[in-house]
Amino acid sequence: MQKNYRIAFVGGGTGWHITPLISLAKTFPENDYIWIWEEGWLENRLSKEAWIPFHAIHADKLRREFSWKNLLIPYKMSLGIKEAYSILKTHTPDFIFSKGSHVSIPVTIAATMLHIPVYLHESDTVPWLANRITWLFAKTIFLWFPEAKSYFHTKNTEVIGQIINPLLVQKSKEPGNPLGNSEKTHLLVICGSQGSKNIFQWILENSDDFRDFSIKIILWLKNTEMKQLFREKNMETIDFADADTLWELYKWSDIAITRWSATTLAELDMFGIKKIIIPLPWSGWNHQYHNALYYTKNDDILLEEKDFINGVSQIRQLISFKKTMQEGSLYTLDPLKKLFTFTKNDNLTEK
Repeated sequence: MQKNYRIAFVGGGTGWHITPLISLAKTFPENDYIWIWEEGWLENRLSKEAWIPFHAIHADKLRREFSWKNLLIPYKMSLGIKEAYSILKTHTPDFIFSKGSHVSIPVTIAATMLHIPVYLHESDTVPWLANRITWLFAKTIFLWFPEAKSYFHTKNTEVIGQIINPLLVQKSKEPGNPLGNSEKTHLLVICGSQGSKNIFQWILENSDDFRDFSIKIILWLKNTEMKQLFREKNMETIDFADADTLWELYKWSDIAITRWSATTLAELDMFGIKKIIIPLPWSGWNHQYHNALYYTKNDDILLEEKDFINGVSQIRQLISFKKTMQEGSLYTLDPLKKLFTFTKNDNLTEK
């Protein structure tokens, strides 16, 4: 008889750290989940929409540059550890599953104090600062990129691929285009909320160069004020794309302009969409560039921000590319099936 286990999620800061956790909950619904993060972030709303109870604690970002706010880090982290300790002691999860970012630090420390196992998934080639700390408390570190192994000085790493919504996995294997075809090349612009305005502005300023394209642009929540500007250029925009909208857009798309999100890159790859990847040059540890570099092996184009903003675009190189469905799937969660679906006789602490 299978047992339901309590699992505490911690992770966020970007939508691409949020959606893998929601995907896991949908993939393994037999378990009970809670979500720990700061109050007032997107995590709060999306976790509740997914029917995952949300619990807020205090935390603070780890800044590599000088800031007077750094003086508050010890206080906020200490308070966060105390709050996380209380939440974990009350809800007694069987283990923590972390996607990283700053809130994961007090949670994983509190979990260690309570002898609750911690499991970590790192989706970037170059780990963010928080994961370079929390791996010290993790029993196993699951990786998407094999290159990330060198940053974790432990044998307890396993390359499993990216965590993708099961609906997208299913739809990627189905034939047909729900949004219809046209003679024009289908171009999807999916750059997230942060760091996308430079790209949006460039598209608007060079709209004549996109007359040969049928274009759809996902604005996300922070850029909806640009909707009218695109409408004046006869370009279609989408405010927010959940999984039901994304799979339709992915099936429709031939090529995509995107930033760096490891989740988005994996999803685009799974649907066989060729990519122009424009990483933010000021991202921490330059991890966006290294994520993008991995995909140039598959003839995708890596374009530096300075070249893109100067108008030296290689978009037309992609017109001749056709959609080529990838063999296999990036959705390789077999190691997590054991972790998320224990039998009654399994002993988690001995894993």
